Amino acid sequence: MVIVGTPSAHQCQSRVAGALRALGFEAGDRLGLCVATSEPLLHVLGGASRAGVVPVVADVQLMPAERELIRADADVRMWVDNQGELERLLDGPSAELTPFPLVRPMHYTSGTTGRSKGVLVRRSLGARRRTPLEGGHRPMALRSGDVHLVCSPLQHSAPIRFALSTLLVERCCSPDRSPSTAPGCGCRAPADHDVLHSGAPATTG
Repeated sequence: MVIVGTPSAHQCQSRVAGALRALGFEAGDRLGLCVATSEPLLHVLGGASRAGVVPVVADVQLMPAERELIRADADVRMWVDNQGELERLLDGPSAELTPFPLVRPMHYTSGTTGRSKGVLVRRSLGARRRTPLEGGHRPMALRSGDVHLVCSPLQHSAPIRFALSTLLVERCCSPDRSPSTAPGCGCRAPADHDVLHSGAPATTG
């Protein structure tokens, strides 16, 4: 069980922002991510968003041909589809971060025509005082040590917003996608923390 706190998350996100800038990313550029849920993915999502870089998040369960369609359609500057490449983004120089994410991740729907369609919430960078995450999850009556347990994969909008907004208010979250927390298997709550909120995927059958 990995518990991520705000101070460590801020440091990691700062290095991600520095790595992206070193790679030539500018605000509004897109970063493709097709990797399993993990702590590094959470930091990359946060660091990119707070640098104005739009994460394009693809489901790791897609077939190779489906991934290529998204990669081409999204016009990403860089495509990350393995853990090694993802973790290298955490090795950049520290860079200044905005107080909150400037963009929301871009997601692809299942598509009613048989082809996935990208959904991007466009915002004027720097034009809003409030975080683009607002309107989704506002942590409730949080105490130091409370944990938001993330059981849904970080390829969906809601768990990303919930996790990042929790970390913005100096609390903890746990991005847990080990086999014991796969859909239908329940979430494994940390025994030594109070879990304030958890998000789990809907299942059928």
